[in-house]
Amino acid sequence: MTDVALEGKWKVLRLAGDVDMATGPAIRDAIAMLQEQGHLNLCIDLRRVAFLDSIGLGVLVAAYKGARRIGGQLRITGASVQILRLFELSGLSHILGPMPPTSA
Repeated sequence: MTDVALEGKWKVLRLAGDVDMATGPAIRDAIAMLQEQGHLNLCIDLRRVAFLDSIGLGVLVAAYKGARRIGGQLRITGASVQILRLFELSGLSHILGPMPPTSA
């Protein structure tokens, strides 16, 4: 995980490196904490993510469900072609597909 920023109405979580069994739980906890703090609209920037496995996929699905539960939205930006393919193969591209950047 690299940093968290506020861009308009979106809380942006910029990730870097791998999102896998080693890092997934900490990322899941960080996202849950942001949602518990009332950040309804969360953008997860994957631009600097080199690898995302099934644990990482689960983290993103949990973030999506958490956003829906509190009446918010989740955006995924900056996903590589390989990560987009993972979304497609897992049948999750309809909820985790690419979104435009949040910058105003």
